[in-house]
Amino acid sequence: MERALAALAGSGLDSTRFTVLAEVGDARGRLDRSMTSVLAVPPGGIGMVLDDLDAGGSVAWVADPSAAPGGASTADAEPVAEPMSDWSFGTVADLRAEPPIDADRQAGWLIVEAEVPGEASDAEVTAAIEELLAGGTSPSRAAKEVARRFGVPKRRVYELALRAER
Repeated sequence: MERALAALAGSGLDSTRFTVLAEVGDARGRLDRSMTSVLAVPPGGIGMVLDDLDAGGSVAWVADPSAAPGGASTADAEPVAEPMSDWSFGTVADLRAEPPIDADRQAGWLIVEAEVPGEASDAEVTAAIEELLAGGTSPSRAAKEVARRFGVPKRRVYELALRAER
C-alpha cells in the first residue's frame, strides 16, 4: 500500500479522492472515474488497462522500484543492480503511442486521473432516478446512486427523486 500511495503522491495527479486497485482486472468495466485510481500493473499489463480508457485522460506510470524484472518481489529475487523507477506522464493516447520502455518487463503503478463530471441537467438526473425507481430501488438509495454517478449533491438528487416518485 505504501508503494501505491508513493506513486500517487509523485504523480502530481488529483489525490483528494482516490482508490487503489490491487489487480489490473479490477479496473476492467469497474473503474470509478470519479476518483483518481492507482492500479497495480504486472509486467506487460499496461496495454490492457490503457485500451479501456479515454484517449484524452491524464495518466502517470511508474515502474515499481521494489519489484524485480518479471514482477517478482526483490525479496524473492536476486538483487537488481539498478532498480527501475522510471516515470512517464501524459495522456492515455501518449502512453499507447509510446509505451514506457520498462512496462513489458517490470511491474509498476498506473495512476489514472479522475474525470471531472460535466454538470448534469435535471432532466438527465430525473431520468436516471426514474429508471432506478422503476426497478424497485428506494428513493434514498436511488438518490445516493445517481449522485455518485453524476457527481452532483445528494440533496439535489433526493429532491428530484421525491418529485419523480409523485
